[in-house]
Amino acid sequence: MREETSDTYTAGIVLQPRFLPGFSFTADYYKIKIANYISTVGTTNLIRACYGDADNNYTPYNASYCSSLPRDGNSYAITDAVNTLANTGGVTTRGVDFEARYGLPLNFGAFGSETSKLDFRVSGTRLIAFNYNPLASIPDLTINCAGKFGTTCGNPYAKWRLSARTTYSTGPVTVSLLYRYLSPVKDDDNGTVYAVEKIKAYNYFDLTTAFEVKPGFTWSVGVNNLFNKKPPIMGDNQEQANTYPSTYDSYGRAFFVSTNVKF
Repeated sequence: MREETSDTYTAGIVLQPRFLPGFSFTADYYKIKIANYISTVGTTNLIRACYGDADNNYTPYNASYCSSLPRDGNSYAITDAVNTLANTGGVTTRGVDFEARYGLPLNFGAFGSETSKLDFRVSGTRLIAFNYNPLASIPDLTINCAGKFGTTCGNPYAKWRLSARTTYSTGPVTVSLLYRYLSPVKDDDNGTVYAVEKIKAYNYFDLTTAFEVKPGFTWSVGVNNLFNKKPPIMGDNQEQANTYPSTYDSYGRAFFVSTNVKF
């Protein structure tokens, strides 16, 4: 195999309007191209290369890949497909990262303070494209994984990933609510019908309360996945544990306690 190489292009903007004190907005566009991307081809893509697919009326793209699909002499079922790491046709991805912040001072407070503050933050990513070619010799197999998951794309590539945090602080107490959002995704294999062809949008909420017991010592309690949102149950076409645990919360509602000490 050859080493991976990449080209990265970025451009950004920062806005802090004078007519809205406490507000800021940043946006960064990126385009990344990875050549000789190292990955397994995938049995599904070997089958597509050998036999074709619905997109080309099942005409072989390259029959030489049939040798990577040995069959049982009796059942003729594919056994031990040669699916090792190799240099694929590469990946090109484009998107926009953004963040908006706004802080609002308040003329009232609690816990011995006469003032307080309300902070808002929204950040996220808009995935425009994630073009992946599993076989360098067959560019027609290139697939845009944005908004998809499955045998070729792997983990879900949600087009929108957002998080929004609202924080209220007064005196020694800070309360924070975090909202997390993943847009819906659909299966990337048009030729096979799986138990789950589409994963709906997911919404998570996390709540944290922090107490400054004394200067330099803070105690926090909170709960992640406040409403105990369950991960999608796939049946097949999944990563592990019948779902995609690296993308969706597989633990459910979880409570935590932490301390922070500054010397």
